[in-house]
Amino acid sequence: MITDAAVRALPFFADLPWDRCGWLPGRLVESHVDAGTYLMRQGEPLDAFIVLVEGETVALRAAEGAQLPAGRHLGPSYVGEIPLLSDQPAEVSIKTLVRSRIWKLAPDDFRRLLHECPAFERSMFRTVSSRLRGLESHIQQREKMAALGTLAAGLAHELNNPAAAVARAVDRLGKLLGDLEEAAWALAAAGPEQKTLDALRDAVRLAERYRAGHHTLDAMATSEAEESLALWCEERGCTRGFEVAPALAAGGLTPETLSSLESELSDEVFDATIIWLAAALDARGLLDEAGTAGERLVGIVKAMKSYSHLDRGPQQDVDIHEGIDDTLVILNHRLKHSKIVVHREYDRTLPRIPVYGSELNQVWTNLIDNAIDALDGTGTITIRTRRDHKWAAIEVGDDGPGIPVDIQSRIFEPFFTTKPPGKGTGLGLELAYRTVVFRHGGQLNVSSQPGDTRFVVRLPLTGVFTPIGGRPAAAG
Repeated sequence: MITDAAVRALPFFADLPWDRCGWLPGRLVESHVDAGTYLMRQGEPLDAFIVLVEGETVALRAAEGAQLPAGRHLGPSYVGEIPLLSDQPAEVSIKTLVRSRIWKLAPDDFRRLLHECPAFERSMFRTVSSRLRGLESHIQQREKMAALGTLAAGLAHELNNPAAAVARAVDRLGKLLGDLEEAAWALAAAGPEQKTLDALRDAVRLAERYRAGHHTLDAMATSEAEESLALWCEERGCTRGFEVAPALAAGGLTPETLSSLESELSDEVFDATIIWLAAALDARGLLDEAGTAGERLVGIVKAMKSYSHLDRGPQQDVDIHEGIDDTLVILNHRLKHSKIVVHREYDRTLPRIPVYGSELNQVWTNLIDNAIDALDGTGTITIRTRRDHKWAAIEVGDDGPGIPVDIQSRIFEPFFTTKPPGKGTGLGLELAYRTVVFRHGGQLNVSSQPGDTRFVVRLPLTGVFTPIGGRPAAAG
């Protein structure tokens, strides 16, 4: 039996007016539960207010197919007040970490206690407010970490291809160096005449001009050119005709263009000359490939540095278009394997604006990422900028299915999401709204119908200010 003294010993019951709440000990039901017992489960209604007299519990929130810790409770404490007060399913699961002693109070008795004992009511709502703030902060941090993880994975994917191209080029160049050295020694030993060297130099220059013109052949034409060169080389005694033919063909060389070189070469040095020529052309091609890949690497790193504004203070004069372009580079891994087309219609007369650059780039990330999700792999995203009186207006639109009219007014609410569990927390647009309105004194509005959804951000051209309060703008 639970005594009055035992109840009074708990801090949250100590100030109860016992002349009005003396019925409480008789309504509490005590039990002992083993470690690993779920006292409440996320998504399920709760049948009691639970007092943790002794023991320890952990709050778990389901996300991305896993149970993620969202807080701990040490006895004496209580859980279950939020779902009972809101008459909603539990937002988290509560599981015991050690063998624990608990008291349960029926929902009707819990509500009676609130009504008859104002001190308990005030204590309860202070706790609820604190826990909700903690839960929101925890989920926001997880949202930011999840976004960071997604960006990091995309960035790694973007960096992998050019990095691998550089590695392949370096490895291949090491092997070609041996071919170049052996062929050069063979040529030197043969003592070629000056006109032979001139013909060899002409062939190299011809290939350079061909490459500079960025000529390309389809697969069938390339195969035919390589086969023709391979047969021509082997007919003239080249032992590696089919090996050197791809490099010669990539340089635009043909049996006809090599005829002048052939006429100047003796049979003794023809093989070495063709091998040297192919190795030289192959090496130049690999250097071009490595250079292009290196430029891509530099571009990605530069975009990421600009995106995060790592080398600058929190507030800078920013070109909005640079931030949007950097964001598209970061999100390219989501776009390049889809059939989504991005159109950019920029008003380049917009001035640089004093903003919190890295925070604003998170806004573009959320809006563009949502548009990509809405299109489900096919469609068009249109990004427009324009001057709208004292504002810079930035519009991110898509031609996807649209947002249902009955939920458009709620999309900026915290935790509201139409995505399935594990795909979204409902904080992306809320964070975007908070950044635009509360951090920049701007506006964020949405209009949507099937085939035409537009999020419009308006930022003051005169600078950043932080208003005291505000509420989400109405859809439209």
